[in-house]
Amino acid sequence: MLKFLLSFCVVLVASSVIAQEASVLNITGYLYESDNTTGVDGFAESNPGDILAGYGFVTDTNEPLEWSQDNFEYTWYMYDLVSEGTQDLGNNLIRIMYSSGHIDIIADRYVSPDHSSATYGIDPPQSQYLDTFTNGRIYLHGTFSNFALTYNTETGNGNFEGDPFFEVGPWYQSMGYYLDNPAGYSVVGVVNSDNIGTIPDGFDLYADGNVYHYSTVPNDDVSWGSIKNMFH
Repeated sequence: MLKFLLSFCVVLVASSVIAQEASVLNITGYLYESDNTTGVDGFAESNPGDILAGYGFVTDTNEPLEWSQDNFEYTWYMYDLVSEGTQDLGNNLIRIMYSSGHIDIIADRYVSPDHSSATYGIDPPQSQYLDTFTNGRIYLHGTFSNFALTYNTETGNGNFEGDPFFEVGPWYQSMGYYLDNPAGYSVVGVVNSDNIGTIPDGFDLYADGNVYHYSTVPNDDVSWGSIKNMFH
């Protein structure tokens, strides 16, 4: 487990040295918006105060990131994004700006006694389904400084982009891990309302995206070998 976590931290620290922009994680899942009025659907009108959330799987990583799908189930949970209302852009396009909100990247070890395979279920956020995506250790916790969703009400397609400030989870902080340039990330992807009906009941949108790391500050070169030797 230590090797996997260490490898992940090396990528986040060193990626600003080796690339201007790098995809760190790929994510897929579903989003839903709850209205702040009982019994009223949120999306796609999205009234001020509506809350956007969603969860899903981390489906891939890019080199040199190492991970272990044999030992861990990787998931993400986005929550507490507060709508500022719908802006009509014309030509069937709307844009919704959200304030605050968070995204967690979670690693759940299969042999953990409280592990259960992640299941979307229906009518989120029923805790018995949400818990299956969040019952691991948070190794990245992001707080959004901004988040925007653009959507075509005729085609059912759109995209999203947000800028999270990332920090490692509490357990990893206690072990001395940290992120270089924690503000140098973005979450970008596409959404689809999936007119063929495969979205689970209660969710509004299918989401497919990436977590990107951007190089903004030059850093000292850190080799994998020198970091690894610290833990011998």
